[in-house]
Amino acid sequence: MKAIILTIITVSAIYLCVNAQVNNPLVRFYQNTKVGYKTIDGKIIVEPIYYAGSEFIDGFALVMNNGKRGFIDEAGKEIIPLIYEDAQPFFQGIAPVKFAGKYGFINMKGEWIVQPIFDLAYKFENGFSKVQINGKYGFVDHFGKIAVACIYSQAGFFSNGLAPVKGLNNLYGYIDIDGKVVIDFKFNSAGSFNSKTNTAIVKINNQFFEIDVKGKIIKEIKQKHEDEERREEQQEHESKVDKEKEDKD
Repeated sequence: MKAIILTIITVSAIYLCVNAQVNNPLVRFYQNTKVGYKTIDGKIIVEPIYYAGSEFIDGFALVMNNGKRGFIDEAGKEIIPLIYEDAQPFFQGIAPVKFAGKYGFINMKGEWIVQPIFDLAYKFENGFSKVQINGKYGFVDHFGKIAVACIYSQAGFFSNGLAPVKGLNNLYGYIDIDGKVVIDFKFNSAGSFNSKTNTAIVKINNQFFEIDVKGKIIKEIKQKHEDEERREEQQEHESKVDKEKEDKD
């Protein structure tokens, strides 16, 4: 009977702690240009000692000092030391980080899930991280598996299970999460699918069209859609950032 009572007390304590943590999450704040973290009722948990810091995701916040990045937990402990040249937030227990000039993926213990072999790695979008080797793009899934080999000169991000990629003919098509081409390479530009409408904006010559997930043209867009403008600007920005990173490295 004592054991049962002790178990109930322990479980209740854990529940109360977890519930309190959920109901009183940590928020980022700034003081003298430094980042710290406090509860929503104002109690400081992590003193403002970091040059930069993200919000908490999956119980971890990405922080930076002296050009190096690492992760802290919600108690303020540096659970993963600040040794990385670049890093992105955790997604389902895995995060892309840059070490000794290359990107790889670590788990929440700081152990390598994928060794640092990539020239670039982006934050996870819909379960996949876009990666680059020797100027070619592919994808890593949230298990750390290379889901799509780095063979494409350009790539967007996965949405609705499809990602726009640029083929050998310098035209864009779409691949699925297994890397299979499901919409042929026939577009001058192509954006990611809208998860709400299940459509994407593509460009053929100088005309813009809305397509469905099978690549069928739904309608012509007489005036360029603002989303497409943002996608093209994003593609140009990513290409510029990639080039700057490569030149810097």
